[in-house]
This record gives sequence, C-alpha cells and structure tokens, in this order.
Amino acid sequence: MPRAPKSEPPRSPLRLAADHLEGRGHVILDSGLKRQPIDIVSRKDGLIVFTAVRQYPSLYSRADYVTERQRVDVRKAGAAWLARHESIPQASELRFDGIGITIDGTGRLLRLDYFEGLY
Repeated sequence: MPRAPKSEPPRSPLRLAADHLEGRGHVILDSGLKRQPIDIVSRKDGLIVFTAVRQYPSLYSRADYVTERQRVDVRKAGAAWLARHESIPQASELRFDGIGITIDGTGRLLRLDYFEGLY
C-alpha cells in the first residue's frame, strides 16, 4: 500500500517573515537576533530595514503593533546593530518595519501583515 506523502513541517514565524521579505526583494543580512526587539535586518535598494516580527493569536491593527517604549528599544537596537556591523556598506536610509503573523494550532499561516515604515 503506498504511503501518504509527509506533510511539510510548519515554518516558524521568523522563517515566514524572512520568506515574505525575500519575496519583496529584500536581502537578509541578519536574523534571529537573541534578546533583541529586532528580528530581521535586511537590505533593499540601498535601504537598511530593521523588522520586528510578532506572532499574535488574533488580528491587530497598526496602532496595536508597537508601543512607544518598543519604538525606543527598536531604535536603540538598530543603532547597536549598525555599530557592530561597520563592514556593512552605509545605507542611504534606514527604516523600521513590522510583521504581524497569525498562525493556527497546527502552525498553518492564517495571516501575515507587513507594516512598512512603522516609524
């Protein structure tokens, strides 16, 4: 009796976000930053983009996505990342984005919201 094909394991929210950014033309420079409010650093068209990835059990609006305290933390983390990576060519501009991901109990993606230029 033939076996049923194995289902693909669910991708992590970070991998889903990185795939989304790459699909939009980003080159991933760094990801999975430990104990940082930034999860992915990418480059696109001379722009360095710092992206926070958050998994939510339900849908949120842009206003709910990042608090003022988180904005300060992300800016500090971005400056620290740039200081540690002096070999990265300077960007003409920096941008801070967010990706909100909603997945079900099996790890299936229900929704991905990409917020360019949160601040």
